[in-house]
Amino acid sequence: MHHDLKSWPENFQPVADGVKTFDIRTTERDFRVGDTFTLREWDPKANAYTGRETHVMGITHVDKCVVFPGVSFVVFAFKPQV
Repeated sequence: MHHDLKSWPENFQPVADGVKTFDIRTTERDFRVGDTFTLREWDPKANAYTGRETHVMGITHVDKCVVFPGVSFVVFAFKPQV
């Protein structure tokens, strides 16, 4: 499955640079090993996408966790685009 994801600039740039190879999201989506995604940079001040995006080859590991009752997150590792 392919996901389109919004990312704030401070989180987008390290992924685009290939330095950050993990992400933390709420469990609204069913992320699975092998999924791919496009990360689209979002400017919260302008309340709009910047037009920058990066593609990720594939999710390599998924951990789901519950922080508080009713609040759960997923942490996943991925291979950056080469």
